Amino acid sequence: MSLESSPRAKSRLAKSTSSAEPITPANLSSSPQQHTPSFPPQEKFSIKDFTHHSPHHESSILVLFFKARLKFILLLVLGLLSLASCIYILQVVPPEQIANTLFYHSYFPLLLSLFGTVFFTTSFLLLHSRRAFLLAASITLVVFFKVQDVLITEVLLLSLFGGAIVLELLFSFIFKK
Repeated sequence: MSLESSPRAKSRLAKSTSSAEPITPANLSSSPQQHTPSFPPQEKFSIKDFTHHSPHHESSILVLFFKARLKFILLLVLGLLSLASCIYILQVVPPEQIANTLFYHSYFPLLLSLFGTVFFTTSFLLLHSRRAFLLAASITLVVFFKVQDVLITEVLLLSLFGGAIVLELLFSFIFKK
């Protein structure tokens, strides 16, 4: 079926011509009111638009990276503070002092600062707090199992991180925007 003989073209032609004139293939092909698509005028580009590679240019990768994350800079600050507390605990505080903080042999302050470091910095990098929470919980659980002298095998690691991935997929399917 050609474009001139399509029902849509005939109906448009019937609306534009008078009802007294019959529609024939000759009328369809020589219609003065054929629709031509109108496109907006194209912008003129110069060679300077493509050769400008300054590190301070708006489309620089670093500028785009930090521009998207500018309102989440507090997460980065909290992540760096948590990292500082984690380093302080590891270098200054004797292990016996924090070993039994919440319950026996838990090292809770160290685990809390590790969780905060991973959670806040990953939230800043990914801009997604649920994924950051699942990753931080998985890493903190691995460190907790290591502190508790649990044998860490590939099966345990696969089940922890695989469970986090399955939870993320489940949550993203349930809470689809």
